[in-house]
Amino acid sequence: MLAYSYLCNGKSYKIRIMEPKIGDKMKVSPQLTNQNDWVAGEVIDVEHNPFVGLVISIKDQLGRIFFGKSKYFVAL
Repeated sequence: MLAYSYLCNGKSYKIRIMEPKIGDKMKVSPQLTNQNDWVAGEVIDVEHNPFVGLVISIKDQLGRIFFGKSKYFVAL
């Protein structure tokens, strides 16, 4: 689980984000895949990249592998 803290109007808030685990089912955005529709697949890797943040890799049923920033992925 990732946790982020931020200040707003002098108050401290914490946001918790559940990160995907290997084997979870996710869909990847057409912006990343250059396909016409979202592509569903299984998570094969989750990386904490210090430069771009959380990077997710999925493998679809055709054997294609897509990876990118977590903002391009949604859980099924």
